[in-house]
Amino acid sequence: MARSPDILEDPTPLDGAHVDVRVRIAWLLRSWRTLGMDGKAVSVTEMAGLLKEHGTPASPPSVSGWETGRVAPSPAVVEAYEAVLELEPGSLRSVVDLVRRRFGDDGPRSPAPPVDLADLDDAVDRVVATPAPPGLAWLHFSEAVLEVRPGLPRAFLRPLVARLLSEMSRSAATAYTTRYEALALLRCSAYADLVADAIGDFFDEPGNLLLGDAARLLSERPDGRAVLILAPQLTSAEFLRLRAGVVGLEHVATTGEESVSVWGPVVGPFVRAWERDGNDPERRQQLVELWRALPEGARDPIAERLSSPVPDVPEPAASEPGGLEDQLAFCGHTAGRAAEALGLPDQPLLARLLFEALFEERDARRVTSSLLLMASPFRGHLAVELAAAARDHDDARVRRATATLILLIGREETHETVRGLLDSEDVVVVTGALFVLMHSGGQLGSDRLESLIRLPEPLDRRALFYAGMTAHPMLDRIAADHGQPLRQLARWWQRHGSAVTT
Repeated sequence: MARSPDILEDPTPLDGAHVDVRVRIAWLLRSWRTLGMDGKAVSVTEMAGLLKEHGTPASPPSVSGWETGRVAPSPAVVEAYEAVLELEPGSLRSVVDLVRRRFGDDGPRSPAPPVDLADLDDAVDRVVATPAPPGLAWLHFSEAVLEVRPGLPRAFLRPLVARLLSEMSRSAATAYTTRYEALALLRCSAYADLVADAIGDFFDEPGNLLLGDAARLLSERPDGRAVLILAPQLTSAEFLRLRAGVVGLEHVATTGEESVSVWGPVVGPFVRAWERDGNDPERRQQLVELWRALPEGARDPIAERLSSPVPDVPEPAASEPGGLEDQLAFCGHTAGRAAEALGLPDQPLLARLLFEALFEERDARRVTSSLLLMASPFRGHLAVELAAAARDHDDARVRRATATLILLIGREETHETVRGLLDSEDVVVVTGALFVLMHSGGQLGSDRLESLIRLPEPLDRRALFYAGMTAHPMLDRIAADHGQPLRQLARWWQRHGSAVTT
């Protein structure tokens, strides 16, 4: 039986090279419009009227075009949706921009109107003359900067990029996606080296282990400079530096960069890390993950120098327990419960996005699908379902995957469940629980936090992240204790400040 035309689906195959970007964006806009305001759905005709009242040219056919994927909405239209549906500024816009850019579909961003001096002054003032500028102001600032010819002086821009990088690393949700996209625009522009310099300095800061997002940002331009900064992290004694190196290098690899010369700097660090840490389960897993992502031409010179080969870890067959069929069934069931909780019809695209966010190995698919879920009205209900799965599911891979996703989409509704996850013996599950609490105002008493800080690496570091993000009183005590191994990390948080929330 054919589905209702009101049900959006991505017709591309799960294992295909491309996704339907426009349908995914249409689904996000339609989901919010269908949910409406104050529990009342907004019709297409009503939405067109609201947009016109906001000053955005719109008609029922244009709204229908944006919400079916026939027409790509401009950034101004997406921001207008946020405004008339009373959503957080930038919550949809930043994710839409990121999805388009990741899949090479950023046409609606350009051509941008020429920026005049008054516009530039306004964009600069909103970040320079404001103590705590919101993320959307930073995104507008980066867009204005890119329209200035021949460009702004490095001496002016560099400290602003460093400030933005620090804020991005200490933020979550919309505060994060708007800042990340603002920096990604600059990294993918004539200012690429300036941003790389700032990231290199950020990596070198004493006590800084908040590096995963900076590594991913660096790899937005997958060039030799990114590899040169990331490759040495593979041999770091700090697990979280190793993890950052793997995250960034994986993204470089998934862009299709196969030049042997670009990958040359990875050979020595990978070999040294494997020979030293190949018997450490957590570190070994990170190196195997990177190995699987590397192009064949990059693997060959590494393999020649290894005393033992990197093992091939086969995926379970589709019909085996934990295989593709089980994964799709889990995602369909979970998506169905989330849609039902909101009183919305069947959402096959929600199930598709959930599958990619949980089980997809390709970085661009996993990240963009996770962010679309975070920006969707299903976020809260999904978080509750996934937190329960992280606690109760009998498949360890599902428990780890759901814990990783709630790290991004978890909310207050999950606090009771995730507090129980702190007792898990799985590092990934405990990490997810900590991040949910630090990103959504979950309180931990000093005794509980102190017990977490006594855990082995990397959980002690991640517990300190919680203290830093929440400005927990324990942070000052750790920073003042000369015998505390985490003292330098605590002092980094004192210098940079706690969570950025807008």
